[in-house]
Amino acid sequence: MHYLKSKNGNTYLLLVIFSCIFFIASCATKLYIPSEANVSADVSLTDLQKGRKIYTNKCSNCHDLHLPHEYNHDEWIEKVNKMQARSFVDDESKNLILLYLWNAPPAKKK
Repeated sequence: MHYLKSKNGNTYLLLVIFSCIFFIASCATKLYIPSEANVSADVSLTDLQKGRKIYTNKCSNCHDLHLPHEYNHDEWIEKVNKMQARSFVDDESKNLILLYLWNAPPAKKK
């Protein structure tokens, strides 16, 4: 595939693609994965899983993902509302993202 090679023969495009995949995967692994321990009367495991998927897929397109404990309840509302129009997220998806972020376990102390 000659279109993947730069002038010096390196596979520049493949390098960029693999770097992006690695970067996204490494950020996503720091986020909690919802389990039954995060479920309450107000939120289901399915909703938390959907919220995580939307958060990792939509929000990482433009910037690094923030860990849930980086902001409090009100700050997350403000940030997600601000980003909603930019990322073409509907209200249902926005609410799932917020549920995921709000129901994170407490940050582990170092």
